[in-house]
Amino acid sequence: MFVTAGFNFIILWSFHEKQIYVQGQNRFGQLGVGINDTNHQPIFIPIDLSNRLENDSIKQVVASPSHVAILTANGNMLLAGHNGHGQLAMGNKTNAFKTFAKMAYGPATQYFNVAKIAELAVGESFTFCRDANGQLFATGDNREGQLGLPGMTGTSHCEAVPLPLHIRKIVAGYQHSVALMPNRSVSVCGRNDFGQLGMNHVNSLDTFTASSSLQAPLLPIHEFIVDIAAGGDSTFVLTSEGRVLACGNNQNGQLGLGDKANRLVFTAVDLSGVLREGEKIERIIAGTWRTILMTSEKRILTCGSDLYQEGQQHTTFQAMDCAWLHPGTTITDIALGCGCSAFVASDNSIRVNNQGTSIQIEARHPVKLVETSLVKSFETSLESSQTLPSLPVEMWRQIFSYLSISDIMQAAQTCKELWNIAIESRVRSLYPQQFLSVAQVIPQIQAIYAHLPAAQQKTFREKLKMLLARKLYDSPQLSQTISQQTIAL
Repeated sequence: MFVTAGFNFIILWSFHEKQIYVQGQNRFGQLGVGINDTNHQPIFIPIDLSNRLENDSIKQVVASPSHVAILTANGNMLLAGHNGHGQLAMGNKTNAFKTFAKMAYGPATQYFNVAKIAELAVGESFTFCRDANGQLFATGDNREGQLGLPGMTGTSHCEAVPLPLHIRKIVAGYQHSVALMPNRSVSVCGRNDFGQLGMNHVNSLDTFTASSSLQAPLLPIHEFIVDIAAGGDSTFVLTSEGRVLACGNNQNGQLGLGDKANRLVFTAVDLSGVLREGEKIERIIAGTWRTILMTSEKRILTCGSDLYQEGQQHTTFQAMDCAWLHPGTTITDIALGCGCSAFVASDNSIRVNNQGTSIQIEARHPVKLVETSLVKSFETSLESSQTLPSLPVEMWRQIFSYLSISDIMQAAQTCKELWNIAIESRVRSLYPQQFLSVAQVIPQIQAIYAHLPAAQQKTFREKLKMLLARKLYDSPQLSQTISQQTIAL
């Protein structure tokens, strides 16, 4: 089990699977549930990608604050969310894609026919893909030069990035990009107002350029870069000697340098007081205002802070209290988003913190997912029918009494008549002695629904399905109708 995080949303996924599990904010439709919803989705719900993947499966999932990209085993890309800068590689700048769609192959098609995509990285409004040969491609916003495509403000197709050498790895921050080169040097481009490019100045760069501060005496000739990580406006590298070097935004102490001063050049992080004898850093996870290091002894070191995050602010790395772990287990994956974090343990227990709410998901009691007969009906019925699913009147009464008027308005806004009757149904369910019964209202809803265009019918179904999935989870009224499914851990 792996985890990915964006702006107040979290995604759980596994290799070779055909579905993901999403939780949190869905303002731009990035969760792929079919609607964009500014409300917080408190539970994990499954997103079935079988119809998009067909004979393919998931290899990697990455997330920006507002869009999500999925790399498949066969080297294809599925994307959803904000597309105002062309970051979804669809050949247009349609504002948002609310379900996952395949990348539209443009000028880069000839390259992908030779070597399939091997790695993805996303920034605030841009997307990178690296093919198996190390060629880098980019799409989306380039106003700060973050794509490494000089002379362009952006693109909506994947464009080949001019680099003298093919790359080993690509990572992206908010509006800057970092590439690990075959010779183990680091090239950077994009926004640099906090010094995140490590160039000893604050000017943006529109082409990938070797970071000038990663050289002797900071980096001796026998020591080389083995890994890279990018936070919102910060950059980290891990050396062959297990040292961590950092630069950029340090306003929350996220560089771990003992203060809150930004760094324009890469600076060595002193870990002598926290590492045990023989212990080394193996991985860096950089968030917007928080950074985590995973050690060779599977300990977690953290510094900085984040809105709603667990723990206090530290300007140096401190060992994280992982008391929630079961004896004998360790943390295997971590995601740091903006306002959220998630940890996966070796027994597949999961700890999530999103907007200040912590959720502990035990392996023996896996993630609970709503799968009511009602929600299932909206997913599977009406393929060829023009009537709403036949549901017991009492269930309709409970639906309209449990959902708020604003909820019903969201679901029914595709049609004024449907919206009006839905609100009337809400009132009638609360005061049945004064108004028509729900049994008399449902035929009216069905009649109006039957005359809606297919697109409006689909929108209504998807919105109502999402609302019910969110609302019914904790509903004691419908506890008898909820059958809980589990993630295959």
